[in-house]
Amino acid sequence: MKFLIVEDSPFISLIIRRNLEILGLRDIVQAANGFEAIRYMGLHLFDLVITDWMMPQMNGLELVRLIRSLEGESDRHTPILMLTANGMAENVLDALEAGVDDYMVKPPDPKVLKGKIMKLLGDKYHEEEEAAEKEERKGVLVANPLVPDGNSASAAPEGTPKEDPPSAEPAKADAREAAVAETTGAVSTAT
Repeated sequence: MKFLIVEDSPFISLIIRRNLEILGLRDIVQAANGFEAIRYMGLHLFDLVITDWMMPQMNGLELVRLIRSLEGESDRHTPILMLTANGMAENVLDALEAGVDDYMVKPPDPKVLKGKIMKLLGDKYHEEEEAAEKEERKGVLVANPLVPDGNSASAAPEGTPKEDPPSAEPAKADAREAAVAETTGAVSTAT
């Protein structure tokens, strides 16, 4: 999944980004204003846009209206979460009328932000979470250097004496004998 953060404050943008990353959501694009956001939206399809209201050049409300206007020409609907210091009831209503799917007052509370993101993404979030867990398990299994096949379940518990693996020398000796016999035309009598 791909996410767009539209926020002119680098500090708030970083807080939002870190909260997304904690949730395992790492494909994140950041824009400092509405114009940058529209440019990025022309290049990518986003699963969620989190935008501030008060920004230079094009504010969040103008951005939301423009996104919804552009989507009106297609069947696409990008969920938009407005994250802003404007918490007055009339501001919330203005944002909802413009096309925001949800609204949150700054500073973002991580638990509330997670709940809103999960609600807006619905099944997509859970599918992404499951895929990330599978990849993580797969990476752990493959990356285990103690076990030849990468399966950590068969690794000896810590403190268990380690046995030396069976020697490969007899097999190497047999292979050498066979190679010599093949090149010299001799027949191997090894059993």
